[in-house]
Amino acid sequence: MQSPNAPAGLKSREYVGYALGDTASNLFFQTFGIFLTYFYTDV
Repeated sequence: MQSPNAPAGLKSREYVGYALGDTASNLFFQTFGIFLTYFYTDV
């Protein structure tokens, strides 16, 4: 049960902002992971 002062949820703009930030974070870590895999197997 929500309290009467609880916010209704995320606005569409906030939802898209969080989604883009999560996408950028995942892209960075995947790129770094692929680089490490290549580096460890090629050297």
